Amino acid sequence: MIPAAGGRLVRLNNVTELSAGKAPGQIDRYNREREITVVANLFNKPLVEAMTQGSAAIRELGLLPGYSTLYSGQGKFIAEAAQNFLLALILSLIFIYMVLAAQFESFVHPITIMLSLLLTLVAIPVFYSLFDDLRAPA
Repeated sequence: MIPAAGGRLVRLNNVTELSAGKAPGQIDRYNREREITVVANLFNKPLVEAMTQGSAAIRELGLLPGYSTLYSGQGKFIAEAAQNFLLALILSLIFIYMVLAAQFESFVHPITIMLSLLLTLVAIPVFYSLFDDLRAPA
């Protein structure tokens, strides 16, 4: 018997159907949410490649809304390092722009200088691939 609305008791078999089934032996939780842990031994495979393949496999599953994935251990450190590197790159570009803007006393000229440097970095490998025979003799 279980309590129902109004304080009266109702038989359990009136509201449910009992059947034998399989269930996990243990339910793990992280931040009050259910979790499962997948552990892998990466023999001769880079961690970033394994993380990329794992994320692709999870996307193929088509998880319902409310499900999420989280890397821990070294995978978490690599993801944080990538985010920190991107932040440092963005901040360095802003700093370079500010220094050039102060030096040239203009808001436009630093953009043109930074774009010309970027185009130079792209053009150098193209130039060497097109004119490979112009290298100095060794």
